[in-house]
Amino acid sequence: MEDVSFAFAIPYLIIAVIQLLLYGKERILLKLNRSPQKVRSLSFFILLVFVGLRGFLYTDFVNYYVGFEDVPKLYELTISDLKSTGSEIGFYLYESLFKTIVNNYHVWCFFNSFIDLFVIREVFKRYTSSSILPFVFFIAYWGLQFEFNLMRNVKGLLFFLISLKSLEVGNFRRYIICNFLGCLFHSSSLIYIIIYPFLRIKWKRGVLLVIFLGVNILYLSGICLGKMSADFFLDMLGTKSSEKVLDYVMGASDMGITIGYVERVIEMLLFIIFLDKFRVINRCADVFISCSILYFTLYSLFSDVAIFVQRFPLLFIIGYWILLSNLFYIQFKTKKLVLSFIICLCMTRIVLSNNTIISKYDNIIWGIESYELRRNAVYRFTDYN
Repeated sequence: MEDVSFAFAIPYLIIAVIQLLLYGKERILLKLNRSPQKVRSLSFFILLVFVGLRGFLYTDFVNYYVGFEDVPKLYELTISDLKSTGSEIGFYLYESLFKTIVNNYHVWCFFNSFIDLFVIREVFKRYTSSSILPFVFFIAYWGLQFEFNLMRNVKGLLFFLISLKSLEVGNFRRYIICNFLGCLFHSSSLIYIIIYPFLRIKWKRGVLLVIFLGVNILYLSGICLGKMSADFFLDMLGTKSSEKVLDYVMGASDMGITIGYVERVIEMLLFIIFLDKFRVINRCADVFISCSILYFTLYSLFSDVAIFVQRFPLLFIIGYWILLSNLFYIQFKTKKLVLSFIICLCMTRIVLSNNTIISKYDNIIWGIESYELRRNAVYRFTDYN
């Protein structure tokens, strides 16, 4: 079988189209003043089955599966285990607790997906007019990466999403506590605490345009900060740490004028243009604008370091999930054309993100390939090992 094929992306396209169709049904029911709850529940159930009952997909299952098999049950834990864990203490204890109750990796994955999707759906319900449409953007924009590859990171994201209520009312103490809990699952959650003042900014369109133009000028000039930053810190680190940093900075994501670049530019421009209209329908619009500008800036200026792009900008992708959904409820002259173009971009992105052997979909319901077989495919197709 070929390692790259459009066929691999078909299941992902199908699940996205199903969500779009259910969103259409949801809108029809609302116009008829009928409850869309059954359609929304069906949307959630279908996505949960697709994500939660998956086989060994993408790459990081290679470590997560071994980690789950190796973690001691709660009553077997020792101080030595806690000191030698390769993950944050909160995630390690959470994993150990679950294994004590149910010692099955696939049930563990399903349980995690249920928690993740449930919390994310509650946030969608709070900040968008549809709890179905945002899942289309979730599928297209890194949501599956979180579920399949970043099981620790997504827990940090969940605590950030829970803390949005505190951010909304300016309760700094509760916001800090919530994201500190996120740090126990993944240390990257520390950034949510650091950027609290940034998330509270009420943006002016002119300032956003200056940032937008500045980032584009730097990106198109080939000025990226990833390897520059790594080189700066290498002199301050020991040999072992330096080698670890070098492992991270090897390789770059696609740079220059790519489909991804055009997509990010167009969508960020739309966010800036409709800033005031977003505020009318979303009381936290400026928070999600802040997240979007962080995603756009970090993705552009650190695109010379693939591992950075695959980890840190994703922490702010919630801005895209929410604002792109809000865009469907804003009135403007070229709305049908713009929204059709965005959906086409999403479908293109889904194909390009899932057209390789590591994305080959299978499900527990009809049978999955073994861990060893999928691990070998990862090793063959990537430099993961």
